[in-house]
Amino acid sequence: MKNIHYNEEKRTKLLAERGIDLHIVAHIINDVGVVDRMPNTKRKGQIIYVIMYEWYCCAVPVVENDNEIFIKTAYLSRKLKKIYY
Repeated sequence: MKNIHYNEEKRTKLLAERGIDLHIVAHIINDVGVVDRMPNTKRKGQIIYVIMYEWYCCAVPVVENDNEIFIKTAYLSRKLKKIYY
């Protein structure tokens, strides 16, 4: 199991603006699992995890190496919902 990290300021901002808690996102990635993972075509070196966050598809761009995962952000996605739900 890899260590998951995120920026606390980003967590506070996403919770206020989007209602998404990165702590819960990290828990979902570790314990529930990822629905899919795909390369981020807009940012080199990033992967997008698709998770189910409160019954909605959520895209989670991350930077991943052998030991850890760093969550960059998270957003709900209608586009992914059409594919995975």
